[in-house]
Amino acid sequence: MSCVDTNAIILKGTTVLTYKPRLLDRPFSGSLAGVEVFSCRLGREQETALSIIDPINIQVELCGNPVYRSTSGLLDAFNVEDIPPLLEIQFPVLDIRLSYNDIQLFLTIAKSIPSANALPAPVSVEVTAGTSKQETHHFKDTQLNHLQDLGFKKDDCRRALSLCKGHLDQAATWLLENAENVSRCSSTRVESSTSSHTALLSGVELRADSICICLIDDCLDCDVPLAELTFSRLNVLQRIGSTQEGNASCTLSGDYYNRELSGWEPFIEPWPCCLSWQQQAGGHLQPPRFKMEVQAKQRLDINITSALLEQYTTTKRSWMADYWVEDRQELKTSPTLPWIGSSVDPPSFGQTDMKLSKRRQPFVPYTLRNHTGCTMRFATLTTTPTRVALSHSNSADSISDIHSSGNDDSHKVSLWREVLPGEEFSFEFEAREKLRHRHTHELKLHQLLVQVCGWEQVKPVSVDKVGVFFRYAAPDRNNSSNTVGSPVSKTNIIHPHVYFSALPPVRVVFAITMEGSARKVITVCSALMVKNKLDVLMEVRLDSPSAPDKPVVLPPIPPSQALAIPLHLTSWRLQARPKDMGMFFCKVPIHWTSVDRPGEISSSMRECQLADFDDSLKRNFRFCVVIKKENYPDQQPAKRQVSGSVHHIYQQPGHTVYLLPTMVLVNVLPCDLNFYIKGTAIKGSLEPGKEAVLHSADTSQNMELGVLLESFPVCKELLIPPGTQNYVVRMRLYDTNKRLLCLTIRIVLRAQGALKILVSAPYWLVNKTGLPVIFRQDNGKADAAGQFEEHELARSLSPLLFSYTDKEQPSMCTMRVGKGIHPDGVPGWCQGFSLDGGSGVRAVKVIQQGNRPGLIYNIGISVRKGKGNYRDTHIVTFAPRYLLDNRSTHKLAFAQREFARGKGTFNPEGYICTLPGSSVVFHWPRNDYDQLLCVRLMDMTNCTWSGGFEINKPKSFHVNMRDMRGSCFYLRTEITLKGATYQISFTNTEHLPPPLRVDNLSEVPVQFWQHGVADLRLHTEVKPLSVLDYAFDEPTLPPYLTLTVKGAGSSEVTADMNFFREYNKLYYENFIYIAATHTFSQKLEKKLRLISYTELVLDVDPKTQRVILQKKEPGKRSQLWRMTGTGMLCHEGSSPPQSKPSQPRPLDSSLVLDIAGLAAVSDNNYEPLMLRRPDSRRSTTQTWYFTSGMLTCGLPRLVVQVKGGITGLSDGAEVVLGPDSGLLEPGPEQQFINQKMRPGSGVLSVQVLPDGPTRVLQISDFNQRRVVHSSTSPEQDKCREDVQKKELEVLVNLDEGLGVSLVNKVPEELIFTTLSGVNVHFTHTASSEVLELNIQNIQVDNQLLGTTQPVILWMTPSSGESGTNNSSPALQVNSVKVPSSLMLTTLFKHLMVTARHFTVIIEEKLLLKLLSFFGYGEAEAELEKLDENLHERPNEEAGPPQRYYFENLKISFPQIKLSVFTSHKLPADLKALKGTLGFPLVRFEDAIINMYPFTRVHPYETQEIIINDILKHFREELMSQAAQILGSVDFLGNPMGLLNDVSEGVSELIKYGNVGGLIRNVTHGVSNSAAKFAGTLSDGLGKTMDNRHQNEREYIRYHGATSGEHLVAGIHGLAHGIIGGMTSIITSTVEGVKTEGGVGGFFSGLGKGLVGTVTKPVAGALDFASETAQTVRDMASLSNHRFSVQRVRKPRCCRGPQGLLARFSAAQAEGQEQLFCLTDNIQSEFFIAVEPMDSYNVLISSKVVYFLKPGDYVDREGIFLEVKYDDLYHCLVSKDHGKVYVQLTKKAENTNSGVAIPGPSHQKPMVHVKSESLAVKISQEINYAKSLYYEQQLMLPAEENEDCLLLET
Repeated sequence: MSCVDTNAIILKGTTVLTYKPRLLDRPFSGSLAGVEVFSCRLGREQETALSIIDPINIQVELCGNPVYRSTSGLLDAFNVEDIPPLLEIQFPVLDIRLSYNDIQLFLTIAKSIPSANALPAPVSVEVTAGTSKQETHHFKDTQLNHLQDLGFKKDDCRRALSLCKGHLDQAATWLLENAENVSRCSSTRVESSTSSHTALLSGVELRADSICICLIDDCLDCDVPLAELTFSRLNVLQRIGSTQEGNASCTLSGDYYNRELSGWEPFIEPWPCCLSWQQQAGGHLQPPRFKMEVQAKQRLDINITSALLEQYTTTKRSWMADYWVEDRQELKTSPTLPWIGSSVDPPSFGQTDMKLSKRRQPFVPYTLRNHTGCTMRFATLTTTPTRVALSHSNSADSISDIHSSGNDDSHKVSLWREVLPGEEFSFEFEAREKLRHRHTHELKLHQLLVQVCGWEQVKPVSVDKVGVFFRYAAPDRNNSSNTVGSPVSKTNIIHPHVYFSALPPVRVVFAITMEGSARKVITVCSALMVKNKLDVLMEVRLDSPSAPDKPVVLPPIPPSQALAIPLHLTSWRLQARPKDMGMFFCKVPIHWTSVDRPGEISSSMRECQLADFDDSLKRNFRFCVVIKKENYPDQQPAKRQVSGSVHHIYQQPGHTVYLLPTMVLVNVLPCDLNFYIKGTAIKGSLEPGKEAVLHSADTSQNMELGVLLESFPVCKELLIPPGTQNYVVRMRLYDTNKRLLCLTIRIVLRAQGALKILVSAPYWLVNKTGLPVIFRQDNGKADAAGQFEEHELARSLSPLLFSYTDKEQPSMCTMRVGKGIHPDGVPGWCQGFSLDGGSGVRAVKVIQQGNRPGLIYNIGISVRKGKGNYRDTHIVTFAPRYLLDNRSTHKLAFAQREFARGKGTFNPEGYICTLPGSSVVFHWPRNDYDQLLCVRLMDMTNCTWSGGFEINKPKSFHVNMRDMRGSCFYLRTEITLKGATYQISFTNTEHLPPPLRVDNLSEVPVQFWQHGVADLRLHTEVKPLSVLDYAFDEPTLPPYLTLTVKGAGSSEVTADMNFFREYNKLYYENFIYIAATHTFSQKLEKKLRLISYTELVLDVDPKTQRVILQKKEPGKRSQLWRMTGTGMLCHEGSSPPQSKPSQPRPLDSSLVLDIAGLAAVSDNNYEPLMLRRPDSRRSTTQTWYFTSGMLTCGLPRLVVQVKGGITGLSDGAEVVLGPDSGLLEPGPEQQFINQKMRPGSGVLSVQVLPDGPTRVLQISDFNQRRVVHSSTSPEQDKCREDVQKKELEVLVNLDEGLGVSLVNKVPEELIFTTLSGVNVHFTHTASSEVLELNIQNIQVDNQLLGTTQPVILWMTPSSGESGTNNSSPALQVNSVKVPSSLMLTTLFKHLMVTARHFTVIIEEKLLLKLLSFFGYGEAEAELEKLDENLHERPNEEAGPPQRYYFENLKISFPQIKLSVFTSHKLPADLKALKGTLGFPLVRFEDAIINMYPFTRVHPYETQEIIINDILKHFREELMSQAAQILGSVDFLGNPMGLLNDVSEGVSELIKYGNVGGLIRNVTHGVSNSAAKFAGTLSDGLGKTMDNRHQNEREYIRYHGATSGEHLVAGIHGLAHGIIGGMTSIITSTVEGVKTEGGVGGFFSGLGKGLVGTVTKPVAGALDFASETAQTVRDMASLSNHRFSVQRVRKPRCCRGPQGLLARFSAAQAEGQEQLFCLTDNIQSEFFIAVEPMDSYNVLISSKVVYFLKPGDYVDREGIFLEVKYDDLYHCLVSKDHGKVYVQLTKKAENTNSGVAIPGPSHQKPMVHVKSESLAVKISQEINYAKSLYYEQQLMLPAEENEDCLLLET
């Protein structure tokens, strides 16, 4: 790979530094000029340079005495020089442009740096001492000095010079790479050791006017800007030294680039904010902490638009696609040989770097396609909106102005270029420059100038917006040639020039679309399109009525493509035929001229004859021609005087001609079908989901359609008469057993004579149970059709088509198991179930012979409605109730517990086994036994069956299986409910923490078992000081563990593992041996060491009860003693064994140690020891003490010993009490000590603690307990300090909070959400992450104009008595997360979400608009995929999911006051969306819904399970409140509201003795109910009225609702109703004739009118009643809560210049609202600008300019001058006697003679303006609006009609 072609990133710049040490305040300054960073390809730097940082000038200065220090008084004592200087950096504007490829390049460079280091280091030449000495003398000392100045050792420098043969710069490089820099190290050391005053700087300050970061998308096929972040007025100050802190302030704004409109739209409105940070040094106890604070006074407004969301998804998709492709390539090409470090170049080196050298494809943003059929020339023009506006206003002075200023910068015309017909030409406006996309911010219009050969040049067309535009082109008078068209496309014709030039102008259409991700394609064509909706190639022939012998045949149109008729042939006759089928063109030509009303559709049938009549097999080809007039605005093109006769003949085309098949048959069944049409040769077969086009079907005749299926050989044909409308009908089919099946036939009329026929079945029954199942209608006589013997034996893979055939019986279905499964049993039918929705479970029984109990199969049923073409079908899936899914690595066996019990490691009959990764359907073998499942690992040889567990509740747990030795194997079980099936999946538990753990911190072995488990093999031992993981053996038993000390006959303690606390003490018997110390010591001299006395202890001779020495034997009871509380030594061997040691022993039953003699021992006498009964009188000889290694009794100076000194210590020697030897060190024969039989104190403390998701049962010695705890912590602390990270603390404080505005495609603002008083406090330390989030207030506004409910969510104001609680935040989130040592586990101490009470108002229209904004109801895949598998496999690649553990999880939304308002008239798209929702909205008001909080303690689940749990909880809470909601439904008035109000009144009376309160509340309640009742009734009557009346009624009610003047609105409504009733007959009849036409329209209108005569006044009266009652209600509720809440801000104006979203402006929002009040419609006439004056307002809309009087006027009373742009000629500024006027020149009225007469003075109204600049501004705005209006007139509006959608499908 040549170096020339490699990618590089280059930093360039010039630097000037000045250092003046004498100037104390500015010792150093520098300027960096023209600093820039750009990427390029090295060989062609100039052409390929792309700027990353634009050239910038930076000023750097050192300020000697920093300003901010001088304010503090203390420091004035020091000299100025003591304070280190401050470094100031300043620059005006920094532009950073980062594109996708730049980022890739940076990453690649970063990746390549480490590998460069890994290459072999420069080979160092070792030179022998002798030669090197001679060599060094050759170097000049200056060279050495130079190198030493760099800070290296002298020896190193010498060596470097010798290696580099004296080249200075090479030596320096070698030193940098291979030697240590002395000076650098030393300087850093000095700095850190000395005080902060010797720091070089005290701080760094950065000032910039703006920093702009522009992201560019140049991935794959585009190169356009994405988004821009701008930090303006940025100030950053960072202090260095003892206080490391800093702050910054700036105004942040963000924009994204709207590709469809080619312009920037804001997503973050300008937002001033402050940021401060501080590095707190660590202390002894606290680690260092970085603290950061964000503060802002102003609200942060974010706009989310549909365009932004689409942009995000497409960019993400293309970036990810490109990234993964590269990754894959990288994997393929990476070298396999470990060649790095070898001296040989790798063979694959070139390939590995191929990724770097991905060339940037130059992206050309525009493409022009010539579909006019003529040669065309074009030029590009860049201009400004003002110029365009002036050119439209045709004023003479402005035009000359344009011409004079030939070609200045704002107005550039390129060279003309030629495009041949059918070709495309790519072009751009700006040449590619180094500073990419700099021009996107300038307000420039990109226009095209086009001239089609034979016509004059058209007016320029803007190509920034996507849409369909058109222009008129007059015939070219100067071109005298007679041929028009182009030989290339074979469309050239000879036109007599005289005739041609007399034609009126043609309409040239420019269709601008986006292709790929950013390229704009401009297609130039005529306004006559032919769209081929057939499935064959169609040919179109054109001929001129004047010269029929010279036809033009156009290229064939492929299926579902379109072709534009050449521009010069649009007036010729059209004929069509299918290509290459041997047909003639259709006889009747296609006439479009008769269709002349916009939106009108006409349809007719055509037939093509066969050319070859003998071929009788082929049939004629029929197709349907639909001609649709597009909505081109009606307008006389130019003012050219054309003689009337030609005018009438010629009509402008503006039509689309659709060629549709006469009949399309669609198979929406899951199986093949055969069709035929009776009496014709048409027949065929059709696969599922496919469609057949029947070309020879003649829809103008009666047709009889028949449909046959595999086992349905007979059908009753369906008669389809001509003129069939849309309808749905049933077709009867009979199977081989004559059973009936009804199919649904839906006939869709696409246009007159073009039918689409969908064949579907009402129900598909899909059997996934794994059993053969037979279905029939409930109470039906026979099984459903299509089921035969084989269905009894095995499950059918294909769905069964089912329909209800017996009309008498209810529409319920029933099923039974096929007979093949239990040949000797009798299967029974289950209880009936509905197939129309929801899910359920049915039990299917099989009755066994004899007395054997019946078998029961549970089958889940889930129903879903088909979508799209499948809308007539319900797909019913019969699923097994249980599905066992083995995701572990073991082979598993399953059985019901009854069969597995006691089987050990053997498998019972009928067990089920699954291999890893497979799943199996499960049915309980016996329903009369407990439904508990057991599992065992089949690949572990001696693994036994687990305990039984329930599988009918969603949850997750560990299952424990043992082997014969008692050690445990675990499986994790997760049960989820999917549809009607419980999916039980088993996974390995390697990555998961155990559910339980037993920590034995004591010194004795402990045994535990689950309480209630009898099997001794399930008792588990935990050795001393060890830990054991555990899961319950029997999941169904209570979660208690019982503990005991092993083999110590101790007490038992049972602990509840779900309850964290300390439990009872565990006592165990701790006996002692009394041992002869000497015999246990290891220091005995060898010669004395006799076998006979090893390890001797006191024992009792059973016969004589005398005490003797014997060898210690563990567990021998006669050697065990215990000391009582009074000091007696009880002998264990002589007392009965006891079960519970915690109770004190009765002493009378036991014997104690005493002396044989009756009296006290006399001096020097030895008294043998023996056992006696306890006796208080002998207390002196029965009380014993162990002191200083000897055993003594209550008598002084006597000790227990053995006779005969050391030799007496022998097995069987008698033990006596005798005198003390008196020596300091007692003799060996007198040393006796107590040895514990077991370690520990005999008392254990038991407690249950949580350790993350694991519950720990901790056992510790009672005496050691506290010690243990304290001993572990210092070590932990030490460990922690090593790991100590920096701590982080972030505070965010937004007083005004956050505003989010949603804007849809229309564009209109939907909602504006305000979260005010946002406080976030986040702390991250080594031990936890704490997040506290408070939102003080939440409000969501409905921003649709004309809504009656301006606010949809706000906080319910608390009633009077609890006013204190008002300060608590609307929403609080507290969470504490602790670090987790476990994989895939996130641990939370707690997560709490609490909200205040909210009021929510749902308005149907807004709800639907929001749903469509978020993409709900986008067309799903049409074809219903039917998988034959039993269930969907989860995606395996995902691996084990992350799990979450919470000690406490609480989510609380205590109360919601809910109202729902339905909307009357919904636009078509929202209606369609409403249909897909599947639930109707019911209107109700103020239903109070109280919800219990969702609380869980110690859940440990995956995210999905937790979220489903939360949703389920709140769903159930809502369901339980359904009665509340129904009580407030409107058609009953509002009884709940009435009760609430009355009860509130009563409580006020009781609490405050407030009688007024009672009366007021009761009045409010009653009148509220009355208002609702009347309102509902009048809505019902409203359905019978005509549209206009209904609109006006809505309007009156809307004004009543928003102004609060209900009474006035009521009176208006009443008057409106009465007048409407009087005039009803006339208006409705006229309307009927207008819309429906003809006699039918007359009569339907007359009928409506007669009904209206009655209903309108009645509805008016009810409106009156309703509004009056509302008035009473509002007076009664003094604090009218509804309107105390106002919108935070008015709905924004969403269309700025160029149709782009502008930043929010209050004035514009106000103006838009004013305009809405004037016009009541915002879509057709939208707002452009408003200018308030002293005495009036100018309001400029897209159609009219209004001059309004100040003050509030209803409707249009405030207008004193209104000029429509249609009449406006232009707008000028004129001066008269020093006063400034805006003069609006109107067009002159045309008189009948056709001559224009300049009008009198009222044609030039003048309006006085106070200043000239303002006048200029207004006139510019008006001219601009007029030019937009002109554009609008030449633009095809988008379709909203449903019929055309049918044509397009």
